[in-house]
Amino acid sequence: MSEQDILKKIKESADGVEIPESLKPEKIETMLKDNQGKEKRFRWKASHLVATAAVLALLLGALPVGLLLSSENEIPESASTNEMSGVAEAVEVEEIKDLQEITAEVGPKQDAGDMYLVAKSEEEVYTFLEENYDEYYSRYFYGLTNGAVMEEAKETADGTALSAEPDEAAEKLSYSTTNLQMAGVDESDIVKTNGTHIFVVADDQIKIVEASNGKMKQVGSILPKLSSFTDCVQEMYVDDDKLMLIVQQCEENMEKTGTAGGGSGYLPLQENSEICYDMAYSVNTSISTILYTYDISNPASPKQIGSIRQDGTYKTSRKIGDLVYLFTIDSIERNTIPRVGDVAIPFDSIYLPKSGTQGLVISSISTEKPNEVVDNTLIFNDYVEIYVSSNAIYLYNSNYTGEQEVTEIAKFSLNNGRISATAAATVPGTVRDTFAINEYGNELRVLTTLWDSDARANTNQLYILDKNLNPEGSIKNIAQGEQIYAARYFGDLVYFITYRNMDPLFVADLSDSKNPKILGELEITGYSDYLHPWGEDKLLGIGYETDPKDSSREGIKLVMFDISNPGELSILDTVVLKNADYSAALYDYKSVLADAGENIIGFTTTQYNDYQIDYHVYSFENGKFKEQLTFDVKRSRIEEDCRGLYIGDYFYFVNEVWMGSFNRKGGYKAVDELEFY
Repeated sequence: MSEQDILKKIKESADGVEIPESLKPEKIETMLKDNQGKEKRFRWKASHLVATAAVLALLLGALPVGLLLSSENEIPESASTNEMSGVAEAVEVEEIKDLQEITAEVGPKQDAGDMYLVAKSEEEVYTFLEENYDEYYSRYFYGLTNGAVMEEAKETADGTALSAEPDEAAEKLSYSTTNLQMAGVDESDIVKTNGTHIFVVADDQIKIVEASNGKMKQVGSILPKLSSFTDCVQEMYVDDDKLMLIVQQCEENMEKTGTAGGGSGYLPLQENSEICYDMAYSVNTSISTILYTYDISNPASPKQIGSIRQDGTYKTSRKIGDLVYLFTIDSIERNTIPRVGDVAIPFDSIYLPKSGTQGLVISSISTEKPNEVVDNTLIFNDYVEIYVSSNAIYLYNSNYTGEQEVTEIAKFSLNNGRISATAAATVPGTVRDTFAINEYGNELRVLTTLWDSDARANTNQLYILDKNLNPEGSIKNIAQGEQIYAARYFGDLVYFITYRNMDPLFVADLSDSKNPKILGELEITGYSDYLHPWGEDKLLGIGYETDPKDSSREGIKLVMFDISNPGELSILDTVVLKNADYSAALYDYKSVLADAGENIIGFTTTQYNDYQIDYHVYSFENGKFKEQLTFDVKRSRIEEDCRGLYIGDYFYFVNEVWMGSFNRKGGYKAVDELEFY
């Protein structure tokens, strides 16, 4: 049967079925013509299986079995510089340096114990892909196409609002900086400031707003080149006169997966009509992440100066000095190795585990040479969390050894952008909080919660490992029957919250690595999901107040702990917002503004009954919380998109559609507002 006959059958079977404009047979006919003669390998990306399954469900309900089609992606026209001042124009990407040459210059990568081994040849990589592809395909593809949407693993919070070193003009004004997981390791986010301008991810572009004494004016925009409606601007960094923008791009094409012929591949098209099963059209979906670099020395006229494309779905990133580390997730495919720039990752930069259904791609790019890759690596795994210190990347994940749940940890050193494994270890239990893992003085400290099958209850543990991840000391069987909810390290001290019906705050002394010990414990009602240092002798907690009898939640709670004497912990004050059911602060630390020096605490809450989102600003004065500002954020779609920041004496609220400014010295009186639409 010819393609014209197939199209005729499509039109007949589609009669009476409501089909989107881009999926109508006329559009499909154009797509088929455009793809004639273009032979590409079938690629199926895990991150788009849910969306593709939905398309398949629509098409298979109206079209013959065996014909797989995808909607045509319309490409929006680029905005011209005449339509808005300060719109950055895209430039051609320079040729990427050969990564195999870089690998030869820096020496071979090392194994991570026996957890991840450097591949010895391309053949070994392809064998691994072949052996693990079926597991990946059955786990992700069949589960989705059978109608079961798999729950995505929850990522740890990995960024926050505001960053950048001040320039000379802005140095006189204090302004918000990033709420980091690790000091010295910057994190990307949707809002940034450099003390004179505020940069906002809005409507898949960057809005550049001049902010002076509370007055706001949009002076420019950055419009990255997007190829389809599924492309998405993710996050950014701002550093001096450069802005680094992370964009996720999805490219989908129609392709013919076989040719008509005889054999056992026949499926019924209609009565007395057949089509060969391998004569089908499929969706070729390719997902990549792009790091664009812009010169913003003139914010009204930003210019693109670099671009690096990396295969895979964006997971997270970090910036240490002038090096950006980009992390993406790429699915397992037969005979396909992810690329960074225009070069496939060489086999001696690929780490193989015993099994794995996805690949973690890591690259390093210098802001000084934004068109070149310093180094990259590919680590196959099932799923990992990421913790980055100033000189190492730690990948950790839960697994089972026998009947015990454990956390597997692999350490990769960072040497001027070069990424290489140094060690691996396993500790009992599961890491349950982003801040429960921490590097300090070449040691790694890890808090875990472990199910004790003998006691039929949870216990909690603290482990200390040396620079080679060899065990040093530990504390075991902490708070039996409870689990860790929040943690924060203060040099040689660690504070952590466990919870069942009450909220014990523990403090442990880690100064003697081989003999750490619990110093104190304090019990209060409710629990904190987020802990933040407040000066040298206080600890801020944000969480829930609960009924000690039945653990029912009674509102969002702020608590200020006095930690001046670790052996005698006490509470200075608490505030319970009884109408608040949820706060993004509990799960996304980049949404929190907390600065003891400026005495400002900012966060959002949500009330479920009428889905009201409020932004709250508190200070801590004379041992008490003081409410400074609360307002209904009616323009916000979701709480996680809201940010608070300050520049000098002015507080700014930002989301993707609206900005408002308030005078901090004038009782937070409203000064100005700016709408993006």
